[in-house]
Amino acid sequence: MDVQLKNRSEYTISFVFFLTVSICGIIGVNWAVSNFAMVRASASWSATEAIVLDYDAGPRDEIRYTYSYGGVVYESKRRSVFKNSKLLEGKRFTPGEKIRIFVNPENHSYSVVEPGGGKTILLCMALVSSVLVFFGFAGLVRILFSQYELARLANDTALPAE
Repeated sequence: MDVQLKNRSEYTISFVFFLTVSICGIIGVNWAVSNFAMVRASASWSATEAIVLDYDAGPRDEIRYTYSYGGVVYESKRRSVFKNSKLLEGKRFTPGEKIRIFVNPENHSYSVVEPGGGKTILLCMALVSSVLVFFGFAGLVRILFSQYELARLANDTALPAE
């Protein structure tokens, strides 16, 4: 295999790898920051009354409730902003029970039984994603500079001696 072709192939593979790592990191940071903002905002959402329709205390620990907000009736299954939040762990509900929920003032169909939660996980996700972004960009810069150096050296050796 031609050495130049081999070098170009290795360069391309490395470039794609570090670009993918950077993109994954950027997506992770964006996801964590937007969810963190929603978690914080949920603490100031409007409280209203809801009626529990179904509750499954099994491993999935699911609740389904209905509420009226602004004259419109909504139904939801959301316990908290962050799906894996353990805020309500151990709390039991009975169908027909009246509970207090919190409604997003910008999107009335989005409500939670317990505002907040999951801040630590989201912060960790943001930190790990930031490391991925740094690692990916550092790799890209290193690859680009090494290719620039190789091209410069190739041009220096190709110049005729005077």
